[in-house]
Amino acid sequence: MVRLGRFWLLIAFVFSSCNEDVQGVLIEGYVQHESKPVDSITIYIRNYYYEGGDGEGFMPVETYSVETDSIGYYSVLIERSAYVQVDTVPTGYSSLFKDIYVTRKKNRIDLQFSPSDSSNP
Repeated sequence: MVRLGRFWLLIAFVFSSCNEDVQGVLIEGYVQHESKPVDSITIYIRNYYYEGGDGEGFMPVETYSVETDSIGYYSVLIERSAYVQVDTVPTGYSSLFKDIYVTRKKNRIDLQFSPSDSSNP
């Protein structure tokens, strides 16, 4: 009977920790092509969060756009988040897309173009 009680306690813990936003989230990363920085391109970050919603689905998206610097770095600080999508469609390259469920305050999402992604070899 003790094991069954622990099982239900574990289930309650798992469900109570779901569908919560992380506050003060940093999304950052580097964009590279063949291990070289790609500067001055726009990165689009779509942020989804639960707060104010029904607790089961994400609220409407917040969209941020940032530009990479001379070393290909980008960053954005988001008030609250549960899930983000990061993508870019720079001229001369194929689009890149990555997404993550946010579980911590600091999140690094690097984008790496492969040689075949470039239309300008």
